[in-house]
Amino acid sequence: MRLINRFDRDVTYPAVILPVREISAFQKAFYNNLIQVPKLKTVLAIEGSQDKKKVLIARKSEAIDKYVNEKEYEYSEEKVQLTYQNLSMNEVLKELLPPDVGEVPSGYETVGDVAHMNLMGKLFDHRYVIGQVVLDKNPSLRTVVTKIGQIESTYRFYDLECIAGDSSTYETIVLEDKVRYKVDVSKVYWCSKLGHERNRMIDTILKEGDVLCDMFCGIGPLAVKAAVKKKVKAIANDLNPACFEFLKENIRMNKVKNLVVPFNMDAREFVRMAVRKSNDPAQKEIPKEMLRFDHCYMNLPVDAVEFLDAFVGLFNDANYKIWSSNETNDQKTFLLPMVHVYGFSYFSDKDKALAYFVERIGKAMNYPEFSEKDVLHFHNIRDVSPQSHMYGTSFRVPFEVAFSKVQHENKSEEESKDQIYDEFEDKSRMKKQKIEE
Repeated sequence: MRLINRFDRDVTYPAVILPVREISAFQKAFYNNLIQVPKLKTVLAIEGSQDKKKVLIARKSEAIDKYVNEKEYEYSEEKVQLTYQNLSMNEVLKELLPPDVGEVPSGYETVGDVAHMNLMGKLFDHRYVIGQVVLDKNPSLRTVVTKIGQIESTYRFYDLECIAGDSSTYETIVLEDKVRYKVDVSKVYWCSKLGHERNRMIDTILKEGDVLCDMFCGIGPLAVKAAVKKKVKAIANDLNPACFEFLKENIRMNKVKNLVVPFNMDAREFVRMAVRKSNDPAQKEIPKEMLRFDHCYMNLPVDAVEFLDAFVGLFNDANYKIWSSNETNDQKTFLLPMVHVYGFSYFSDKDKALAYFVERIGKAMNYPEFSEKDVLHFHNIRDVSPQSHMYGTSFRVPFEVAFSKVQHENKSEEESKDQIYDEFEDKSRMKKQKIEE
């Protein structure tokens, strides 16, 4: 880093002269008074002494004074030189960046050995300096990138710029709860912050032997993990060809080839195909034990709700011998799947958000009777920003939807993106509604 010597400074700290045998106990007893400076040696040798050393402390206190007096130990003053290596990332950035940038960036998402930042406004103008400091202060990182655009509409990934480190590849390995994933952040979407939601699904919803239909599976964060942790079987699909390739690699890498079957197709056609296959004894794409799925996972928060139209009349094509609880053609005996769908809302108030999603879900399924009573679980996943809150809604596919005679539109993923609620218009509408309320 250029002008690195600008950070050199001399600082004087108090020190306690202690017998070597007492140092560990002293550090434990007065931990809050110790110096918390990166890469600074805080126990210093005393020339000519083998049994005593100096322990630097950040400040004196009554408790330390009492300890020193009772033990008849001594204080000393020690001048040490602090350099760039001894300063934290925030301390360096506060000194390097001009005051008009506002708060210095303190957070970023770590994807394997890649730091993923979102630098905007004036911070973006200083991205290379910021990137180098982040890299310097985090030895486990290989590359620092920042977003340079909105999320890509079709395949859910961002345009990125390398601002420090190795720019030859953005491919990395992510370890989440001992499950390994190969990821390329320039080609696929990954969010470590959703790890807690994946764990909630695995720990409280999915059971060993369940079959999961993952319509927007990405590289397999839930499908692969559920297979590893709970022996859950999964048919996993994503439209992004890059996701499909990484999904296959992650299935192989985690040795769950017998539990997870990958697909690369439109999400609506995928779920319809999965149900139709139950009537095709010659089909080999889906193992027989996976033809009836217990859960349908729809984690595409921007517009997953709009894909619920795929369930309209879906089970008219189902094989009752597979889907019925007693192998009769009585619709009421069909074991219809649970749906777990995710979305964004402007509402931070949970009750208002629930009402908003109930209305959207009912509209998407052409089932205005859908109500809060049909919702089995609703919760806030995370607050992306003050204006954007991510929620999860779980419900069982209603019989009236599953066996509807109304012909659903044969929309593709790309077409649906042109017809869903426009994100900015939606926010404006909700803001207006909130004000009126």
